[in-house]
Amino acid sequence: MQANNLSPKNGKKPRAARRVLAGAVVASLFVAPTVTAAYAAPADGSEALGRVLDVNLLDIPVADAGFAYAGNPSSPGPVHDSLNVEVLSGLTLDLGTGLSTMPLINGNGDGLLTLGEAGLVSSYAEAPSTTSAKAGAGAVSSDGAIGLDDISSDDMTANVDLTRLLGQLGVDGLTDQIIDEASLEIGALGSTADKTDGTLDRQYLVAGASATVSSPAVEGLTGSLGSVVDGLGDTLNTTLSVDGALGTIVSQLEALSIPSGLLGTLGVTEASVGLEGLAAALDQVKNDVLTGVITTNTGLVSIDLGSGDVTVDLAQITTGGLNGKTPNYEVLSPTAVQEIADEITLALSNLITDLRDTLVAALDEIDIVVNLGVNLGLVDGTADITGSVASFLGLVETDPTTVVDLDVLGLDLGAVVTPLLEGVTGIVGGAVGTAINPMINGLAGTITGIVEDVTEPLEPVVEGVLNEIVEITVNEQGSTAIYDPITDTESTEAGDYVAALSVTLLPAMGHSANKISFARSEVRAADEASVIITSPETGAQIPEGEVVTVEGTAEPGKTITITLDDLTREDIVDEDGTWTVDFEGVTPGEKTAVATDGDDDDASTDEVSFSIVVSNTNENTADNTAENTDANTEANTDVNTADNADANTDANTDVNTDVNTADNADANT
Repeated sequence: MQANNLSPKNGKKPRAARRVLAGAVVASLFVAPTVTAAYAAPADGSEALGRVLDVNLLDIPVADAGFAYAGNPSSPGPVHDSLNVEVLSGLTLDLGTGLSTMPLINGNGDGLLTLGEAGLVSSYAEAPSTTSAKAGAGAVSSDGAIGLDDISSDDMTANVDLTRLLGQLGVDGLTDQIIDEASLEIGALGSTADKTDGTLDRQYLVAGASATVSSPAVEGLTGSLGSVVDGLGDTLNTTLSVDGALGTIVSQLEALSIPSGLLGTLGVTEASVGLEGLAAALDQVKNDVLTGVITTNTGLVSIDLGSGDVTVDLAQITTGGLNGKTPNYEVLSPTAVQEIADEITLALSNLITDLRDTLVAALDEIDIVVNLGVNLGLVDGTADITGSVASFLGLVETDPTTVVDLDVLGLDLGAVVTPLLEGVTGIVGGAVGTAINPMINGLAGTITGIVEDVTEPLEPVVEGVLNEIVEITVNEQGSTAIYDPITDTESTEAGDYVAALSVTLLPAMGHSANKISFARSEVRAADEASVIITSPETGAQIPEGEVVTVEGTAEPGKTITITLDDLTREDIVDEDGTWTVDFEGVTPGEKTAVATDGDDDDASTDEVSFSIVVSNTNENTADNTAENTDANTEANTDVNTADNADANTDANTDVNTDVNTADNADANT
C-alpha cells in the first residue's frame, strides 16, 4: 500500500493537497463514545477504525456518533469505547418508496433493531506506527481481541424486525395467512483487522444467528390436528355409550354361557362397560405432539406448533457453522433457502407418523372396564375384566386382566375364567374395533391431508420471500476509504475491512438497499515506512556557512541516500525509524534535497526545497553604505544652501552699505 508522500516532483501535489474525496462512500453509523474522539490528520500514514454498527444509507447528523479511531502520527491511540444506544434513538431508516420511515432502534415496537446488553459490545482502534494499525468491534476486550467467551448466549447483540419488509415486497396480502411476521436474531459477535509490516490479518466470530418466521397456517395446524384427536375420543365415547354399541355389547355379554363341566354352567347375569382415563390420555397426546417444538434431525429447523413460529438455526445451514467461512459467505443462498423449505416440510410431515404413533400409544392408556354379575350353579358372584383399548384390539401383547369373586367350595376357577375372558374380549374388542380400526387405519391419510394443506403453500412462500427480504453475509471483507465523521474526511488511500455479519434489507433494491454491518473493523497501513524528510521544512532559509542537517523517517534498517547539489550522503535508518545526515559548505541559492531508500516506488523517495542565504552583516554593510552616502549628500546640500544664503546676505549687505554711503556722499557734495 502506498503511503502519502510530500513530493512536488513529477507533477504530484503535496500530501495535504492530495487528500481529497475518493469515491462515493456513504456516511456510517457508529456507537457513542465515552471519550473525545481523535480524528485524521492529512499526513497520517496509518489508520484504524472500529465500529459496532454501520448503516450504509444512514446520514449521521450528530458529531458525537461514537466509534474508535486512531491515526499515526496524529492520534495513535489505543482507543476503546463502549456502546451507548441513546445517541441512536432518534435515527430513522428510509426503506423505499411506498413505505414510511422506520426508527432504527425499536423503542415502541415500531423500530428495526432491538439491542441486547449494550455494555458488552465496544469498539477499539490503535495505530502505533505508519506500518501498523489494528481495529476491533463487537465483543472485544480492552486490547482489541475478540472475547465471545465473556458473553452469555442470552445477551443478544440485536434482533432485526423484518415484518414490515413483507409489505415493501408487495406480497403481504399473499403471505398474511402463511407468513405474517419475520425477524432475525443475532448472537454475540466480533471482528478484528490487523495490518503490520504489509501482513493483513482479518478475523471474525459469530456466536449464533437465527431467522424466525411466524406462520398462522402452522399455528392453525394444531387446531386441525387437535380435532383428529378429539374425533378419536368422540368415537370411543360413542362406541361405548348406551345409545351406541354399548347396548349391543351388554346384551351380547349377558348372553354369555360358559360350560364348566361338573360345576355346571357359568352364566352372566348382568353387565356394564365403561371407559377410564380417556380425557387424560387424549389431552396428553395434544400436549406431547401438538403444543411442543418439533425439529428435524439436522437441527436446522424447529417449529413451535403452539405459536406457529418457524425458527431456522443459521449455524446449521452449512457444515462447520457460521465461523471459518470464506470471505463474503452468503448464508441464504438459493440452495440454502431450498434446504430450509424442504426441512420445514419434513418437520411438519413427521407429524403424520408422530401423531399416529402417539394416538395408538394412547389407546394403551385408556382402559375399558367390564363389570359382570355371574352365576355358577347355586352360587352368585362377580367378574371384573379390565384392559386397555389397545389390549382389547390386540394392538399390544398384554391381555386384559380378570378378577373373579365367586366362592365355589374353594375350587380353582381358572379353567372357567379363561373362556370367560376370551368371550368378553372377543365381544368388546369386536365392537370397539369395528368403530375404531377404520379411524386408526385412516389416521395417516387424514393427518397427511391436513399437513399438506399447510406445507404446500408454505414452501413456495418461504422460497420466494425469505431471501427476498433479507440477505445475510458472514465474514464480509473488502477495501474501503476509512471515514472520520468528526472531520467529515476520508482517506484517499485504500484500506481493508472485515464485518462479522451484515444484513441487507430488500437486497433486490441494489445500491438503494439498507445494509447493516455488525462488528466492522477497518485498517490502513503502509507495507513499509515511507521515506519522509522532516527537516529542513519547505521554504526554510539557512544562513551561508551553517551545516545543513537533513533528517527524516523511513523503514528501520534501510540505507537512505540523500543528495544535495553534487553532494551525496548515506545513513542507515535506526530502530526507531529515524535517520540524519549533515552537509557542509553548501553554497548560497535555492536548493533541493532528495532522499531515497532505493526501492522503485513513490513511497521510497521524498524531497524538500529550501534556500542558503548570505550573511546578514555583509548585506547590511553594503546597504548602509549606499544609504548613508545618499543621506549625507542630501543633508550637506541642504546645510550648504542655508549657510551660503546667510553668508551672501551678510556680504552683500556690507558691500551695499559701503557703496551706497560713498555714492550718497558724492551726490550730496
